[in-house]
Amino acid sequence: MKNAPEDPGKTERTPNSSPYDELVTDVRDIADTLAKEVADKSSSDNYNQNFKNHMKAEKTKLNFSSNNRDYNQRFSKAELDSAISES
Repeated sequence: MKNAPEDPGKTERTPNSSPYDELVTDVRDIADTLAKEVADKSSSDNYNQNFKNHMKAEKTKLNFSSNNRDYNQRFSKAELDSAISES
């Protein structure tokens, strides 16, 4: 483990190090680093295409003002079971 730098609030990097090798001691830098990591990990760029398609379909508005009232019809338990088994 690296020793903390003499001057608190500074960062210490070695040549050819990755960003994860950096010792961050300033509270604001720690918060910024954590925020960036969370933002990167939760970015929609990380979603697979199937999930992106699902999210897009969920945003599609349903038109309940049309004269087609099929969405409000009675159905039997057998129809419900069939629909559930097909999903």
